[in-house]
Amino acid sequence: MYKHLLTKALVIVLLFGSSRLFAQQFTLSGKVTGGGDAWIYLTYQNTEKKSVRDSMRLQADAFAFKGALAEPSRASLMLKAAKNSFASIYLEPTNMIIDATMANFSALKLTGSKTQDENIALQAQLDEVNKGFEPVSANLNRMNKEVKLAKSTNKPEHVIDSLEKELVVYEKQRIPFVKKYEDIARQFIISHPNSYLSSIQMSVYAVSWPLDSVRTVYNSFSQAVKSTTSGLAIKRAIDEREVKAAMPAVNFSKADLNGKTFSLANLKGKYVLLDFWGSWCLPCRQSTPHLKELYAKYHQEGLEVVAIACNDTPYDWKKAIKVDGTALWHNVMDIPRDDTATPKEKHISGQYNVHVFPTKILIDKNGIIIGRYDSDNATALDKKLAEVFPPAP
Repeated sequence: MYKHLLTKALVIVLLFGSSRLFAQQFTLSGKVTGGGDAWIYLTYQNTEKKSVRDSMRLQADAFAFKGALAEPSRASLMLKAAKNSFASIYLEPTNMIIDATMANFSALKLTGSKTQDENIALQAQLDEVNKGFEPVSANLNRMNKEVKLAKSTNKPEHVIDSLEKELVVYEKQRIPFVKKYEDIARQFIISHPNSYLSSIQMSVYAVSWPLDSVRTVYNSFSQAVKSTTSGLAIKRAIDEREVKAAMPAVNFSKADLNGKTFSLANLKGKYVLLDFWGSWCLPCRQSTPHLKELYAKYHQEGLEVVAIACNDTPYDWKKAIKVDGTALWHNVMDIPRDDTATPKEKHISGQYNVHVFPTKILIDKNGIIIGRYDSDNATALDKKLAEVFPPAP
């Protein structure tokens, strides 16, 4: 699961549908040495967002596909009856040539696609990080299963505590790898403003990087890249984040830690800091001491903190509050983790467009959102609170 999350930028499939893009023809021809008359299959998405699966029988090891694209598309090639018969490639609206062998089809070489060349270079960097991350990922998956099993079989609390402490060790080991992946992506995006692959990478981080950084990167893109499906997705993310930073706060009512109904509307007339977190979120837990400092400094001045636990369980939520000593402020839980029926837009996190954790949202006395602080943007929050609550002269 962790490796999937860390490398998701490489497996996003491009969709189509922008009226700003125009269909252009592509040809994909090549030779599969030793392929004889085997069947070869090409799957991609066309300009109408429809999946296309084309196929043909090799003629003396050779093949040739034709189609239409509006922008580069991740596609798959499969050779029937061959070992290692699957390969993932990037198509472009141009002429491309493949050189492959029946014995090792997945190691094919594609020429003519700039996006493919860029992806190979990028993947090589990420593969180096993957080598170091694999044992950490294996331990994370193993410990998550052990913790889940211990809870489901009602193991003693000291046993669960011991397992969770070991899990935290591996969570901490994961953080440097997350940073390495992100640094590689950032370097690629900044150095390739005209690359379609940059827009794909940026679409992954558009909701987690500081808004100013996302906006700067987006503005550096060429118009062609901005007009791609992923480019348009980045623009939508920017627009949504900008709007959310000036809109009235959405009211919600939830049972608090003591089972009493808490309503955000009851805090109108005070400054409110919403803290979206989770017991499972190591960066969230690590930011708690600083949040305590802010609460101690500004609570008497009129600041209220409302902690909203997301994707959590009642047991883990209450335990984390006890361990971290955060019962001093308001605590509610969003839709429980095992509730898969409630649509995301009904979650408090969905109503506030929260995609990364921790996220903190500052609301003024009139119930208007005046600040949004994603991930580790603590300095900006400190500065804003100092403006809201200036020291006495």
